Amino acid sequence: MDERFHVTSLIKDDAGVVRGVCAKDNSGHEAEVRASIVIGADGLRSMVARQLGLSRARPWPRRVAIVAHYRDVAGITDRVELHVKRDGFVGIADVGDGVTTVAAVFPRSRAREFRGDADGFLRGWLASKAHLAPRFSRVHADAGVRVTGPFASHARRAWAPGAFLVGDAADFFDPFTGEGIYAGLRGGEIVAEHAMASLGAASSRETCDAGRAYELARRLEFGGKWRVEQLVGLGVASPLIANRVTRALAARKPLADLLAGVTGDFVPPSHVLRPGFFASLLFTPSAANA
Repeated sequence: MDERFHVTSLIKDDAGVVRGVCAKDNSGHEAEVRASIVIGADGLRSMVARQLGLSRARPWPRRVAIVAHYRDVAGITDRVELHVKRDGFVGIADVGDGVTTVAAVFPRSRAREFRGDADGFLRGWLASKAHLAPRFSRVHADAGVRVTGPFASHARRAWAPGAFLVGDAADFFDPFTGEGIYAGLRGGEIVAEHAMASLGAASSRETCDAGRAYELARRLEFGGKWRVEQLVGLGVASPLIANRVTRALAARKPLADLLAGVTGDFVPPSHVLRPGFFASLLFTPSAANA
């Protein structure tokens, strides 16, 4: 569909099966687009998920983010930085051509503080951190500053008759581990297989079977990673735990490599979803005595 159009509602038949979408362009012109299947890949606040009554908000963590691109940030290297503070955390990364992405995440309760001036709030927050302030003293924005959130949304299931959800529309937990691109691409491969099965279904029962198979495939693929994300989220919420874990990872490179492999999606989550792994992070002498 032309990017000038945005979807406003779903078209359903008398049996409640999704048969297309209603869309509106920038001038207000409305159109109907009929389709055998609708795939909702429309992000964190998915209209498709809401229209299907599948969208849910987890009670925790309720966070929002400010994302900016700045020039002239001092001390930038080829490494991604994550700075966890008691009142939020920030990721900093070079994206080329002298531009640095700065993505800061805060509790939702602070959103009213940066309403109308997210750039000013972010600059003020960075200036309040002694180790970051000198690096951001002369920056200027390369593009508009954006606000997104709240996070921790999910769909109670990722399908309905005639429709599928994929990527952030189906599940979004927390940006800290930064693997959303993989989840979106891998989720696209999974949904393609099951959408094809749904297209070939000869009955409504077979259509629902394709949806259930898709849901199971998603859980098998991502279920372990979701649990790791939740544990990481708990750690990030507590700077004390975050510091202990960081020191343990610095002292024991095999543990760091293992966790990096899981968050990078090339090591199975089962390798870290063991009591012994987390005990090593929290209770090693290097972590406890640091």
